[in-house]
Amino acid sequence: MITLYFIKFDECFEIKWLNITKKSVVYMKKTEAFTGLEAGLVLIAFVVVASVFSYVILSAGFFSIQKSQSVIYSAVEQGSSTMILGNDIIGIKNQTTGKIDLIRLSLGSPYALVSIDLSKVSIIFATSEIVKKIEKADPLYGVDDPLPGSWRIIRNDGSEGSKTTLESGDYVAIMIHIPDDIQIGPGEKFRVSILPPLGAPLSADRIAPKSIDSTVILN
Repeated sequence: MITLYFIKFDECFEIKWLNITKKSVVYMKKTEAFTGLEAGLVLIAFVVVASVFSYVILSAGFFSIQKSQSVIYSAVEQGSSTMILGNDIIGIKNQTTGKIDLIRLSLGSPYALVSIDLSKVSIIFATSEIVKKIEKADPLYGVDDPLPGSWRIIRNDGSEGSKTTLESGDYVAIMIHIPDDIQIGPGEKFRVSILPPLGAPLSADRIAPKSIDSTVILN
C-alpha cells in the first residue's frame, strides 16, 4: 500500500491508494499518451477539413470570375462584329416581267475584332404576303449572278483573307436573286434581313418605285 501526504498550511491530508503497482503506472502513462494522440488526430482532421473547404470556396470563386470574363469577352466580340449597310441598295429590273428580280447591296464591318464568316450568314426576304429564306449560291463567291432564290458575293474589297470572309474595315458586294414567283412590282414594300453568326441582325425596309427602270435605287 502506498500512502501519499499533502500538506497545506497546518493541515495534513492522508490519502491511501491501494494496490498501485508499476504496471498500473505504466498503463496510466500509456493512457495519457493515447489521449494526446487523439487530440492531435482531431486537430489534423479539423485542419484538413478546413483546407478542403477553403479550396472549394476558392475554386467556386475562380470559376465565377472566369465565367464573368467569358460573358464579357463574348459580349465585346458580338458587339464589335456588327455589320452595317454600305452605300445604296440597288434593284435591277427583269426585262421580261418588268419587275425587280435582282437586289445588290454592300456590307461592311468597320470595327470588327474578328473576321465574319459570310458562309454562316443567312438572308431572309419578306413582303407583306410571304417570308422566304434565300439560299447561298455554290460557289459562294463569283462574278456571275446567282440562280433565282439564292445569293452570292460578287465583290470583296478586302486585301487579306478569304473572299468569303469580312475583315475589319472591308466591304463586300452581295447579289440577291429573288425567286420568280415573288419578284418586286412597282410600289411594293419588302424587307431584306441579314442574320450574321455573331452580332445583331441587320434589316433594310425598302419600297420599289412606281416606275421601274433598268436599274433603280431602292429607298
